[in-house]
Amino acid sequence: MKQTKLKAQKRNLKTIPKAGEDAYYNFDRIPKNCGYEKKFKYSFSLGTYGVPGELVHWCIAKCKHRWGWFFKNHESWYSHWNPEQNEAYMSFASSKEAFKFWFEVGLKHYGDNDPDEH
Repeated sequence: MKQTKLKAQKRNLKTIPKAGEDAYYNFDRIPKNCGYEKKFKYSFSLGTYGVPGELVHWCIAKCKHRWGWFFKNHESWYSHWNPEQNEAYMSFASSKEAFKFWFEVGLKHYGDNDPDEH
């Protein structure tokens, strides 16, 4: 019985919350050396102006190395605030984690400006 309970607890740590669930909007488990404005060797565009919460939760649950996200701001950002012309990027210190991320969740969200629809 104990062994089954431990397996369930481990599985719950790796669960990625769905949009609408309370845990989806809670990002306090992001490691200190990861997150916003962190740039590493392996970076790629998400083809959109935002970073969906699912991608951040995927990284929290699955990455053992450093990771983050950042934005390239369009020049209009500074004259009249319009986030839709910016470009979001994910970045990884590990090439294996970047590759795994892209094929597990990144490609699904590429170019998606309404991520909560998935």
